[in-house]
Amino acid sequence: MGTLPTWLSALLLLLWTAAAQSPAIDVAGTIADPNPHGPTMSGTPSDCNRWFTIKKGDTCYELEKAFGLTPQQFQQWNPAVSHDCLVNFWPGYAYCVGIGPVAIPTSADTAPHAPTMTGIAANCNRWYTAQKGDNCYAVEKAFGLTPQQFQQWNPAVSLDCLVNFWAGYAYCVGVGPAANGPHGPTMPGIAPNCIQFYTAKKGDTCYAVEKAFGISPQQFQQWNPAVSLDCLVNFWPDYAYCVGVGPFHHFDFECFDHCDFKYFRHFNYVDQSKRSHHSQDCNLNNPPFALYHTYS
Repeated sequence: MGTLPTWLSALLLLLWTAAAQSPAIDVAGTIADPNPHGPTMSGTPSDCNRWFTIKKGDTCYELEKAFGLTPQQFQQWNPAVSHDCLVNFWPGYAYCVGIGPVAIPTSADTAPHAPTMTGIAANCNRWYTAQKGDNCYAVEKAFGLTPQQFQQWNPAVSLDCLVNFWAGYAYCVGVGPAANGPHGPTMPGIAPNCIQFYTAKKGDTCYAVEKAFGISPQQFQQWNPAVSLDCLVNFWPDYAYCVGVGPFHHFDFECFDHCDFKYFRHFNYVDQSKRSHHSQDCNLNNPPFALYHTYS
């Protein structure tokens, strides 16, 4: 029996080898892991819960087919990889092949536990410290925010999240109302009818406080006259500043003593509960015989 030509033998061997080989990527077993078992590219969503570490010879098409993904899904979860898979698809790197819901991270606190960017909302009361691989979309989704809210509370971060979104920095993910009373020392001259205070933190600016509470520079300066309009004088961390006022009432008393001599006392008040106290001591030396009052 004659031997096959060399070229035919080589072709048959190649076909047999290809047929005997298992699929390049097999999703069975523990190949897809809940955590990456290799370095990752930037921009991978923080809620990724399935990872695959590629080997030499793998392709995006095989990966997408193995895990039932569309090219759009794979690129959305791995934005550093180009659409044609020629850029940033490297053996030994772990890529996201599945995402799941993200629980509110335990690092969402009432105070930042890491450095912060400038201009963060002055009334921020929830913070998240970004981790390696996080992106704005994942953080917004986790905390139920819109991109506009996140950017409004973190104005140093660009809307596309490409500028000033860094791992290890704390970002605002929730805001709340200011306290009704000052929680720190105050400057002289604060509006007597102030009903809302904010305690400044290191890094705050007048602009950030005004923007957070929807007030104008003129209002802030009117209610906090010790602070200069340019915010360079008397705007200090840990001091409480007025960020909201209530109605201002004028209360007049007309008091008469036994000799029919008329005394006047003028009072201003903010709290309605204090109204009853103003009838006392109209004149210390001559207690009132009759009392007339008006208020507005």
